[in-house]
Amino acid sequence: MKNQRCVGSLFIRRGGVEDGVAYVRTTRREFLRNGLAEEAGLCGLDVVEGLLLINRASAAETLAAGVIEEFTAAGWSRRAIAAIGYLTEAIAGKTASAQLVTEVREYIVSLRTAPERDFVASS
Repeated sequence: MKNQRCVGSLFIRRGGVEDGVAYVRTTRREFLRNGLAEEAGLCGLDVVEGLLLINRASAAETLAAGVIEEFTAAGWSRRAIAAIGYLTEAIAGKTASAQLVTEVREYIVSLRTAPERDFVASS
């Protein structure tokens, strides 16, 4: 399933946004079905990035809020939840970018090896 996420993410980043979003959504549902909240959340962030790229900020904001709920229910790091909260607020404030989504996603992955690391957005 991780490979499927990578393929969908590649579609999104290479311009096949709608196909990539559809592909990653399918993978996300599979992760959720198997109780893999972190991987599902990372897929969710891939979809959020794609939605922002095709100017569907409202849908991106709703999905980001859903990822927060999933991470909270799964007992994930408050740091990860706060970073996604920052992203959600940026989407609501119309200041979010695909780059910010990438930063949040990379930060969450980095928490695996550096759980005390703070999130700092570059923009």
